[in-house]
Amino acid sequence: MSRDAGQATQQVQQVHKGSQARHELEVISSDDEHQGGAGPIQVEEPEEPFNPSLSGAFVQPMICRFEMCKREIVDGFGLCSPGRWTPAARERLMDAAQTGHARTVRNLLERFVREQLGDVKKFSFMLATGKILSSPFSEEALSGLRKSIAATLSGPAGALEVPERQPFYLYLLAQSLQILGDPDWAILTQGEECHANGMPLGHDKPLPRVPQVFRRRLKSRKLGETPFDPIMSNYVSAELSSEQLEAQFRKDAEQGMMIVRQTFSKWLRAADAKEVAFCIWGLVAEFIGYYLSYETFSAGLSPKRVKWVLEWIGNAEKNNWYVTGRGFSEFLGRLNFVARLLSWIRPFLAPLFAFNAVLRRGTVARLPAMAFISLCYVRDELKSSNGLQSVKQTWLAPRESFRTDAKCETGRVVLGGWSTKAGLGLDPDGESGWASTSAELLASLAALVAFGHLAQPIPGAQDCMQVFVCGETDNRSTPEVQRKGLSNKWPLFGIQMAASKALRKVNKRLMLNWRPREENTWADDLTNGDFHAFDPKRRVKLTFAMLPLGLRADLDASRAEFIQARATLVSLKTKEAAIGRREKEATKTAW
Repeated sequence: MSRDAGQATQQVQQVHKGSQARHELEVISSDDEHQGGAGPIQVEEPEEPFNPSLSGAFVQPMICRFEMCKREIVDGFGLCSPGRWTPAARERLMDAAQTGHARTVRNLLERFVREQLGDVKKFSFMLATGKILSSPFSEEALSGLRKSIAATLSGPAGALEVPERQPFYLYLLAQSLQILGDPDWAILTQGEECHANGMPLGHDKPLPRVPQVFRRRLKSRKLGETPFDPIMSNYVSAELSSEQLEAQFRKDAEQGMMIVRQTFSKWLRAADAKEVAFCIWGLVAEFIGYYLSYETFSAGLSPKRVKWVLEWIGNAEKNNWYVTGRGFSEFLGRLNFVARLLSWIRPFLAPLFAFNAVLRRGTVARLPAMAFISLCYVRDELKSSNGLQSVKQTWLAPRESFRTDAKCETGRVVLGGWSTKAGLGLDPDGESGWASTSAELLASLAALVAFGHLAQPIPGAQDCMQVFVCGETDNRSTPEVQRKGLSNKWPLFGIQMAASKALRKVNKRLMLNWRPREENTWADDLTNGDFHAFDPKRRVKLTFAMLPLGLRADLDASRAEFIQARATLVSLKTKEAAIGRREKEATKTAW
């Protein structure tokens, strides 16, 4: 190991030494996950911190970014998996024995594949197009490969033993992982409770924690209240024979309900069928209703789910927007599912959630105009985009583009802001009586207009790289509301909808950050009419009519009706008994 790598290892270990933290386990109800459950539960046992140096990789794992979130990549092989690091960072902290063993096994596997397959590229294309229906490796060849790998270990004879009722060569794996420094290698073969001898399932006692491989689970579903029935006669599926179950599973697999369905298109081959000269291929994957296209770099909702949402909104419109409480609640839950990936929908859920909160399951009521205006916008956007959005890498501005402030006074709201690039000022008059968070968000929207971030829709913008415009405000609530993308308070959600619509046209996102008030004094000076720090020639004058608030105006016109409709339903709504799982399944519609 090099001196630099040794120092890096020592630094990493020092960072991860520290106090033993207490963790909270959040219990979520299985009946209604988004409403929370029984609350957090204190977990008293100490937690060993995760040590990244055990992966043998340098620095921190790769970070995945989507929308406003960023998380460490998960490859399915545990926290210590080198696959979570960039290739250049892997094996940087390994000693000579570890890197030597990894290199030897890698060379054996590569030589074996080339000898058995010949043209690896051609075979990969055949595998991708579904032309390989069985394993290309004979048992004799695989046995020879295992012997070659076992010969690199300290106990080659024992490594080739297969434990009873196990299909895996656990002793070979354990010896190899021990050399590589895997923190959990002993679970395969060591002790009475190991995979080679049999492991408890966690019913009688909790499974032991492995903090270097798995994160602690902080959320858990609360078990249902249904009494235990050992006969399980209430489940129709339990009465089916194995042949019927197998037939049903095969049918589900053919329909893509049990595996990821892969579709390859634009496959071009050379005239010589023996050699692939050039190919363009696309991969489309569907999973639990989500749709991912590697060919167009887009993700969203599957065509079947898009059709269901559009048909539901269309049927509601045909019925003059009369809906049942049960049907509307189900639709809103599924629309919330859609918004997990299509985040632009979130602001438009606010009036729907507010109306659903006072709607009984058995009540038939007409949606207020504010609610169906939101639904009409969602329908139009889903039609135009086919329920997809670009997931190409986003560009985050290296610094903030503007800073804003808002001052609420009797009879007026003053919005002020300046561009950090040009030192511009703005000072439009607004309306009075708004909450400060709404005013601050409106100030950010005004800055987007004044400083050219919403200049004009970009043709084909959905196919380009998405740009994050960064702004700063001294209101703590505004960045949090913008990050969440949803608020039930008026006029905040009306401004959110308008901003979301305007930003979507130019394929941009707004990221607001909080800045302490004492560091935002220039924007504060603008709201107080103090322009001494700015060049008057660069002042941008705005009127309220110049802001893209047409959608908010439509919602504002229907707000009185919305409030009246909610008040009427509140007087009719009484406390309802919790719906059971059986009733929920019985009334659930397919989508």
